[in-house]
Amino acid sequence: MCYANMGTDKKQLIVTLGEQFNADAAEHINAKVNLAVKTGPFHTPILSFSIDQMSLNIAEEASEDADITLIADELDTFERILTGRQHLVSAFMQGNFQSDGYLVLVFQVLSVFTSRQQGK
Repeated sequence: MCYANMGTDKKQLIVTLGEQFNADAAEHINAKVNLAVKTGPFHTPILSFSIDQMSLNIAEEASEDADITLIADELDTFERILTGRQHLVSAFMQGNFQSDGYLVLVFQVLSVFTSRQQGK
């Protein structure tokens, strides 16, 4: 799949994940997460990350044993959510975001990134 028309590219998304990660907020979170982009009625995994012992590890491939999968209509949606330019609930209500897995864990994981905006 070509991501050239999506604005944000995969490398920029990886940078954003690293920049927005708040280790202090991740103290009690242990999770493996896949990020995927909608491709028609399906979704295509684009990368994964894990949070363990207040650290973030990013892989450029999907994890086969992810706890949750976050699915967006395009890479820009992840960028907007992670940087606080779009609220998670509004992205969901607009059909731009969905998830597979334990919903509480989705909110916990995303709070590790969005907590940077709240502290500014």
